[in-house]
Amino acid sequence: MAGGNINGGKGSHLIKLTYKPQNNDIEAIQFPFNFKTSGGELSAIAFSPFNSKKIYCATTNGKFYISSNGGNNFTVQTINLPGAQYMYGSYILPSTLDSNLVYLCGTGYSNAGVMVSKNGGKTFSALKMDFRIPPFSK
Repeated sequence: MAGGNINGGKGSHLIKLTYKPQNNDIEAIQFPFNFKTSGGELSAIAFSPFNSKKIYCATTNGKFYISSNGGNNFTVQTINLPGAQYMYGSYILPSTLDSNLVYLCGTGYSNAGVMVSKNGGKTFSALKMDFRIPPFSK
């Protein structure tokens, strides 16, 4: 999975890439939902280890989306989460032990660097720790 636009135009779509060994080619399928309509671009993607049709996505403007149908539709769950920074991005880590536990990591510049959801991604709260990525230069 990746994010972008296979036609080179505007938009930020989920894209499924499949390797086709019979002709040594990669097939790209663009999903219909455009994350750009909410003002952000995809910055992190993860799948639930408990349900292969459940997809979590975070955008550069701090919004968190969930699809329960394999990416055909997404619903925004939370806003004002750690957004991605052009050098660092963000990361979603769903727990492999608890289907309700989801971590979201960002830069930590404007809010907590690590957020945790205990209800499957519906709401997040700051993980109680001081985590900030230091700048590489002064």
